[in-house]
Amino acid sequence: MTTFSISTRTSLTLAMLTGVTGFFLQLLLLPAPSTSLTFDQEIASLPAACQYLVKSYSVNCSRRGLTKIPSDIPLDTRRLSLSYNLLDQILNGSLGRLLELEFLSLRYNRIRLIDVGAFIGLPRLQTINLIGNNLTRIPSQVFHQNLYMTDLFLNSNRFRSIPSLDLRRHNYIKSIDLSNNTISSAKFNIALASGCNLTNVALIDNEIQLIDESDLENLRSANSVEFLDFSGNSLHRVNIASFQGVRIEGLQLQRSLLSQAGVRELFEGVRNSSHLTYLGLNGTNLGGVTKSVFAPLQGSQVTRLHLSASNISYLPDNVFSYLTNIDVLSLNKNPLKTISFVAFTNMTSAKSLYLSSCTISQLMTPQTPGTLMPQLFSLNLGNNNLVEIGPSAFVALPKLIYLDLSFNIIRHIASDAFAGLEHLENILLDNNNLIDAFSVNVFHNLPVLRVLDVSHSNINGLDPLRSFSGLTTLEELILAENPLRASDLWDSEKNVSVFRDMCNLRTLDLTGTILKDDIPSWGFEGLK
Repeated sequence: MTTFSISTRTSLTLAMLTGVTGFFLQLLLLPAPSTSLTFDQEIASLPAACQYLVKSYSVNCSRRGLTKIPSDIPLDTRRLSLSYNLLDQILNGSLGRLLELEFLSLRYNRIRLIDVGAFIGLPRLQTINLIGNNLTRIPSQVFHQNLYMTDLFLNSNRFRSIPSLDLRRHNYIKSIDLSNNTISSAKFNIALASGCNLTNVALIDNEIQLIDESDLENLRSANSVEFLDFSGNSLHRVNIASFQGVRIEGLQLQRSLLSQAGVRELFEGVRNSSHLTYLGLNGTNLGGVTKSVFAPLQGSQVTRLHLSASNISYLPDNVFSYLTNIDVLSLNKNPLKTISFVAFTNMTSAKSLYLSSCTISQLMTPQTPGTLMPQLFSLNLGNNNLVEIGPSAFVALPKLIYLDLSFNIIRHIASDAFAGLEHLENILLDNNNLIDAFSVNVFHNLPVLRVLDVSHSNINGLDPLRSFSGLTTLEELILAENPLRASDLWDSEKNVSVFRDMCNLRTLDLTGTILKDDIPSWGFEGLK
């Protein structure tokens, strides 16, 4: 990294272009004849001098106290940062003709005015970062010549409505971020190129209360909108026709004020969208949910539904029976306490279910093999209040591959707790209280178990004969931070190692265990 004044950098650029090297290049690095300072003295006396990264053609003018844009930025600059300065306006021609510029950061200045021709002469510009300024308006044609623009960041300004920008020639636009303004209307005033593909439109943390029927009309020009985010607004209502004709794939409405009636109306509107597959409603105050709330989602394209931290305290039987197409259901951080898996009956497509941090202390599961969510392969019950895992606790989940029971207070596990889980590969039981849970082999029903984590679980009793017998497929065993003794790993009377069957083990973690006695060299018998 080289530090110097911008005029010196221009000379260096010319030297590179003409192939000047060695002694002549050193001459070009000297100050201009008009100054009496040496080059080193000039650098020391110019704390506001910009920095240039030669390999990436980047100029960094951040945090220099600038009140105007330097006039002699090198013409070959590709990345320019003018962040954290005191700029209050971007005038016509102030950026010169930086024909190679691709990235421009003007974030956290005091910009209140941008002239309509401010970005003329920047034909390759892709990213424009204007986060953290004082903009209340912006000319509709201000990006008229920046046809390769992909990312526009206007968050944390003072917009009260979505600006009326003309992006009808911008086929490459991917991301538009207007979060953290004071926008009160969802009317999307930005005109888009027909057939463009938007990755992200963010309107997070504004003051929008209603999404009305015609608000998203301009988004109909887009071939797809991968993610539309209205999180953190004061949404009370979403018109049923809002999403009609808009090819939205993901919709985020976290921390809204939608009532149950409002959520149902939203679901009815979602049913009119043939493209929407992701719906995020985390932080919505749903309270006690009923089966009828989810009825409009029957037959919809939604496959991922997130309802975490939504104050759901009880799940009635069959409450999700209409969600036959859901792959992923997230209910983390709801005060459920007791969970009856009958609530998930008929969720025949579900593959991942998240129930972490729900203060669950009791599992009520069907005892009939294979009757519940037959395709489920991932279940997260971490960070709850489970004390024990009873007999055949998961027998109704025959395809389960991943089971997270970490950060509970589990003390007892029934000998056949994992019966019926012939496909289970990963069990996380770390950070529990498994003092004497492994006096018998609770894993004997798991023919393909690969990863077992029982670290930080206060285990002080393993039976070398039984605790892990038959685990020939195990590849990773985490026993760290448990008060183990040598006798837990090796039976000296029968000359048997607790690891004897683990012929495929790759990783064994005994970090922090307290091995009070010496372990003989053959104590790791079976490990290859």
